[in-house]
Parts: sequence; structure tokens; C-alpha cells
Amino acid sequence: MKLSAVWLNRLEGIGLVLILLSFFVQIFQNDSEESFRNSQNYHINKKLDHIWALIENKYAEEHPEKKLKPIIRLKSIDHDWELYSKQAKEMEVWENKINFFAEISTWIFVVGTILAILPKFIPERNG
Repeated sequence: MKLSAVWLNRLEGIGLVLILLSFFVQIFQNDSEESFRNSQNYHINKKLDHIWALIENKYAEEHPEKKLKPIIRLKSIDHDWELYSKQAKEMEVWENKINFFAEISTWIFVVGTILAILPKFIPERNG
């Protein structure tokens, strides 16, 4: 199979554009993954803060001579507290989306690379 120089250049150009596109998809995927991890860390730290507040409250109750004021607001704790199993279901959706974009990025890169390299192995048609 022989193609004209114009078609070979177009094929290579499409491949290079796809490689560039895969780079931007990868950046989007990385940003989404970082946001997801930050959200996880936020929820974990919020739970740890609540646990610390409960411990501090218990200490204040057991040591009235220290005249510490309880800092617990149970409505706040109930509102923020979710069991991990419930959060895991929500996180699974996000992880699936992140993995989907990683796969898309990989396939776009592979196809783009093939299209950029292929014209080097196809003979040019003269005339």
C-alpha cells in the first residue's frame, strides 16, 4: 500500500495531535485524582477532630476541678460522621471515573503514537 506524501503527513499530524490530547486528558485525570485524595484526607481528619473532641469532653467531665468547658456539638458530629462502608460506595464511583480517564488517556496515546510512527514505514507514492 502506497500513500501520497500529503496523506502520510496528515496521518502523522493526526497522531501527534492525539498524543498531545492524551497529555491533556492525563492532566485532567491527575487533577481529579488529587482532588479525590484531598477529599478523602479532609474527611479522615474531620473524623479525627471529632474523636479528639469527644476525648477532650470526656476528660472535662472526669476532671471538674480543671474547670474545662466541653466543646462538643453533637449535631455537628452526627452531620459529619458517616461509616466508611457508606463513603466507600461513593468513593468507588469517583475511582471508576478516574480509572476511565486513565484508560482513555492511555489508548489515545497509543493510537496517536501508532499514527505518528506508521507513515515512516509506509512507502510514499510517486506522482
